Amino acid sequence: MSDDERATAAPLSEPELAELVQRFGGDGVEALGLTGSHARGEATAHSDVDLLRFVAAEPASERERYRLWLVDGRLVSVSTTTLASKRAELTQPEMAIWAVEGLRQTRILLDRARGLAALIAEARAFTWTAELRAAAAAHASEALAGLVEEVHKALGARERGDESAMLYAALGLQQSLIREALVARGVLLASENDFFDAALRQGEPDSRWRRLLHVVVGYDTPPATMAPARGRTEAALWLYVEAARLLADTLAADDAALVAEAVARIRDALETGDGG
Repeated sequence: MSDDERATAAPLSEPELAELVQRFGGDGVEALGLTGSHARGEATAHSDVDLLRFVAAEPASERERYRLWLVDGRLVSVSTTTLASKRAELTQPEMAIWAVEGLRQTRILLDRARGLAALIAEARAFTWTAELRAAAAAHASEALAGLVEEVHKALGARERGDESAMLYAALGLQQSLIREALVARGVLLASENDFFDAALRQGEPDSRWRRLLHVVVGYDTPPATMAPARGRTEAALWLYVEAARLLADTLAADDAALVAEAVARIRDALETGDGG
């Protein structure tokens, strides 16, 4: 048996799918869809079964909105929402990067009024309109300005030598900078597993963006002369500088002033060695 054969799980059988419908598609459920790796044919023995469940009213609690179950030894994740809420995600760039491909790959298991079929058709027809691109630029601008606080926290922690605080700030910078780069570029993600690789593809093979990202997310280690926490934090701060450069044309005037201040502060601290 090849490595590929060992890595890929057998597809869910029709009786297994019918059992999922019976268990999670009862009264009050308008539609049920299979998405994720099982829908794409990429599931392994460790993959969960991702279900999108649509109901009439938005669930009140987080536990109702997302819950894990064990069904015949399989881990099943059930995301419950309304068709209207999921449709609204297609109009929000920061949500659309996840929602569009998730819907496009969805296999319908139950669709009592064909609402899910209509929604999937809308996702398949999705394009980045001028309005959506403007909204994406505005979102990225606001986010970069909002991250100025994380920049200040990272610099302060670096100056104090507080590794825990450094890494926490670096984590916040890492996740947000990647997300905003993808939002601004209109990248649609087929899977959360593609998050980092998609971010790397936003830069040329030997670009500064890629080199920094390799250190920030853990593909590469910081220079041997630098403590790991400090090295990762400095890479995250420089990644902010690079993101500000790459996304400069998305910045509103007020946001640009904040971002410029943060970039200047980073350069002053890291280029002169302040805080070392």
